[in-house]
Amino acid sequence: MNTPHVRAHIRLTTQDEITKFMASLADLEDSFSIEDFDGIQKANAKSTLGVMYASCDYGEQMYLVNLTNDGYFPSVIDQFRV
Repeated sequence: MNTPHVRAHIRLTTQDEITKFMASLADLEDSFSIEDFDGIQKANAKSTLGVMYASCDYGEQMYLVNLTNDGYFPSVIDQFRV
């Protein structure tokens, strides 16, 4: 059973967006994951392969989750929000 949490709907469609997204999270101490709509499939948001996989497999249904501070999303990810 998944624990309820706050998610931010994001879109990453190009390699440039993925690179900028990862650079935005790189210096943050919090841990993040990207999950699909149902929250069943998850990928590490700070992993290049994880983010590339999520962008290909989850398509328009990508959600960012802050695993350290539920509900907190730094303003640097606002440019990737849907």
